[in-house]
Amino acid sequence: MREILNGLNKVKYELVFIQGSDKDVATDKLLDEVSHMDKEYSDATEAHKLPVPKSKREHCITAIIKVIYALLRSVWLLIQIEPDLVITNGPGIAVPLCYAAAGMNAILATNIKLIYIESICRVEDLSFTGKLVHPVVHTLVVMWPQVARKWPRTKYFGTLERF
Repeated sequence: MREILNGLNKVKYELVFIQGSDKDVATDKLLDEVSHMDKEYSDATEAHKLPVPKSKREHCITAIIKVIYALLRSVWLLIQIEPDLVITNGPGIAVPLCYAAAGMNAILATNIKLIYIESICRVEDLSFTGKLVHPVVHTLVVMWPQVARKWPRTKYFGTLERF
C-alpha cells in the first residue's frame, strides 16, 4: 500500500484511511508512516474505523446482523467523506465497503471507483474476499499472472513498482 500511496498525486487526492475496529497493527503502522512521509499528506490525512463483520465461531444470526451493521456504517461513512476512489486490500471491511459503494453508485448515481488489491499470497486463486468483491469492483489487481488468466476482469501489472 505504501508504494501505491507514493505514486498518488498529492495535490489531487486527500487521503482518508478506513480501518477495521479490531486491532490492526498494519494499518496503524501505515498511518504512522504516512504522517512522516510528506507534510502535504500528514496535514490532510484522517482515519475512520468500521466494525469488522466477521469473527470466528459466532452464530449465523449474529454474523448476519454484524454484516448488515457494517454495510450500513459503510454507507454512512461514504456519504460523509464523498470519495472519488476507494483502494482496499484484504479481508474485514473490504466486502461491506465495496458493496456499500457499489450500491451508492447504482442507487444514488455516485461515481466511486473501486480498486481491490489481492494479497501476494494468492498464487493460484482469488481469496474468499476477492471472489466476493470481484463482481462490484472496477479493478481487481492480482499479483500473479496465472490468477489473472483464471479470473476475467482482473489486472496483473507485474511488480508493485510498475503499478
